[in-house]
Parts: sequence; structure tokens; C-alpha cells
Amino acid sequence: MRNEDGVTVGSTTSSFAISMTESAFMAIAFYNVIELHFNLFFTFKRWKGLYFWAVLTTMWGVAINGLGVVLETFVLSDDSLPHVMPIVTALLVGWVMMVTGQSVVLYSRIHLVASNQRLVRGVLCMIIFTVVTLHIPVSIVVYVMKASPGGVIAKIYDVYEPVQLTIFTAQEVIISGIYIYSTIEILRPILQQFGGQRAKNTFQRLIYINLFIIMLDITLISLQYAGYDELQHFYKTLVYSLKLKLEFVILNQLVEVTKRNRINGPDTTIPSGSATKYMGRFGDSTTKRTAEGSDNGYSVFVGSNNIALEDADSARILKTTRTVVEHKESPTSDYATKERKVTEARLSQSSSQVQLAEGGFE
Repeated sequence: MRNEDGVTVGSTTSSFAISMTESAFMAIAFYNVIELHFNLFFTFKRWKGLYFWAVLTTMWGVAINGLGVVLETFVLSDDSLPHVMPIVTALLVGWVMMVTGQSVVLYSRIHLVASNQRLVRGVLCMIIFTVVTLHIPVSIVVYVMKASPGGVIAKIYDVYEPVQLTIFTAQEVIISGIYIYSTIEILRPILQQFGGQRAKNTFQRLIYINLFIIMLDITLISLQYAGYDELQHFYKTLVYSLKLKLEFVILNQLVEVTKRNRINGPDTTIPSGSATKYMGRFGDSTTKRTAEGSDNGYSVFVGSNNIALEDADSARILKTTRTVVEHKESPTSDYATKERKVTEARLSQSSSQVQLAEGGFE
């Protein structure tokens, strides 16, 4: 039985029932990887962007790590270094691609709803920190331990193994939690104002899917601390393949929410003396007509430079930014000196994520 990602390579001592369970986990994981390739390349019109490459990297990480797990558990019987090291390398490379790749997938998705850029940068720093403090040390320990089995290095790894699994799982739970919170914070008020019951149901499903992903992480840790170390590695491969499949479910939900979030009706006339929050894709004809045709004293500006929307390029603006709706009363009004500024709901600053949510997948 092995310890973690290629630490102990040799024949398995697990029971027949556990072996069958492990085989089932791995078969489903490999099937998911094959299906995910079709979903990815047929869903995205242009094969580029952080989200696309993060998903692709994670998929290959699942495949490579899963192959290493199968070879180590069911095939390898020669413990000599020339036979062990290639499998250990496959396990470690696949492990890094799979685990950190999934975190990057979650990070790229946070851009769609998180308005606090400090928080987004903090998530990126957290991912980099775990790579430096967990991936690199664990990889070094594994190689040293395979070159010189036993001793102090094995005891160090016995401590490091559950710790690294817990931290990586906690990291994904934190990122998913931030996503859920940001989604509630940004989308719910807009859905309440402009979305119908169907859009609200879609929003709820979006939250439930992320909660289910968190539950998968909890079950993964539970297996590790229950002592089913070998089974946990097979289950881990399955879990990460399921997470990727759920990514496409989330993607479809985001597309539906965003499409239903656009303002329908006659040019979204804003009543005098009030401001209405909305979220839409800048450059849509509806928003354009509102800025050009409104005579009620309102002006719409794009970005921090206060560029009037009517002065912007007529082509579709891809950069997601903050919208400011400014209202100044006419000179004949008793309140001519009043000035109202309302900061609108923001998406992220990643144009590719707006494209992703709007259906123009990149």
C-alpha cells in the first residue's frame, strides 16, 4: 500500500472488494476525462484564455495522475529505481497539474463575480503560496524517500501527507466560498429587480452546485483520516474529474443567468430623481440607445476616466468595468446644485470571463 502520490511503490495488499471499488473509481474518472475533452473543445470557440487552459491542464493532470495510480497499484512489481522513478514522476506531475490546476480554474471563475480585486489577488497569492510550501517540498521528499527508503524522511512524509491534503482541500473550499459569497452579493439584487422566477431558480442551482463541490472535498478528507489511504487516491482522481464536469454545469448556469440579467423592455428609461442598478454587457444596443436617447438628465460613463458611453466606440466593448450613472438636475430645477452618483454593480476586469458568461466562449 502506498502513502501519497508515489511514496510507496509496490504490489497492493487491499482486499478484492476495495480493488473493485478502486477500479470503478478510476474507470469513471477516465471516462469523464474523455468526455470533458469533447465538451471543452466543442464549447469554446477560441482555444485561449486562463479558464480554458486551466481546465485543460487539470484534465490532463487527472489522466496522468490516474495512470500513475493504476500502474503503481496493479501493475508494478519491480521496486528498482529505474522502474519506480518514472511512475513517481507521473504521479507527482499529475498531482500538481490536477490539484493546483483546479484551484486556478476556481480562481479564473471568481473574476466573473468578485468586485473586490484585493480579495482576488489574495486568492492568487494563496495558490502560489501552497505551490511553494506544499507541492515543491512534497515532491522533494518523495524523490529522496524513493532513493533512500525508510528513516527520518519517511516519518516527515507521514506527517506532511495528511497536512498537505487538508490544506489543498481547505484552499478549494475557501475559493468556492468566496465565489458563492460574491455571487450572492452581486447577482441576487439584480435578479430580484430584473429576473423572473426561472432566473432565480438558476441562481439557486448555481449555489447548490458549488456546495456539492465542497461536500466532495469533505468526503475526500474523511477517507484520508479514516485510514483508507490507497482508496483515497483513487477517489481523489474521481473527485477532480467530477469537479471538472460540474464546471461545465456551472458555466451553463452562468450563461443563463447573464443572458436573463440583461434589461429587456423599451430602452430602460430611468425615472427622474432615481437611479436603477443593472448589469449588462457594455456595447449592447439597448444600453447604447439609453445613453444616446435619454433626455431625463442622466449620463452613463464607462470606467474611471468618465468616458461617456455615447462617445465610446460603437464596437462591442470587451473589458468589463464599473459603470457610473450620474444625474444632474436641469438648471431650471430647484435642486440644480444637487449631484447624484451611483456606483453600479461590477463584474470583473477579465474580458475573457465576460465573454465566457455571455456565450462568446474564449
